[in-house]
Amino acid sequence: MRRSYPKTTDTQYIEILECLNEAKVNLENVKDSIRDRINQFHEIREYLGNELTIDEFEKLDLIEHRLEGLKEMIEEMEEIILDRQS
Repeated sequence: MRRSYPKTTDTQYIEILECLNEAKVNLENVKDSIRDRINQFHEIREYLGNELTIDEFEKLDLIEHRLEGLKEMIEEMEEIILDRQS
């Protein structure tokens, strides 16, 4: 939760840092959520492996690929935030 400060150069800097920290926490939560979904995907895929058709496997591969892409984007965003905080 962001605090309210009187507007000065220093307090604006503090507010920016707080916003960046909040964004970092949100990105970490998203990253954890995506990691959990990928793990669930793998568990479901293993469980259903013998029951799925080739077409269904291809759809699952596409979903996994998109989730991995999202994970990479989140990691890049985290790096940008960390670079700006330095």
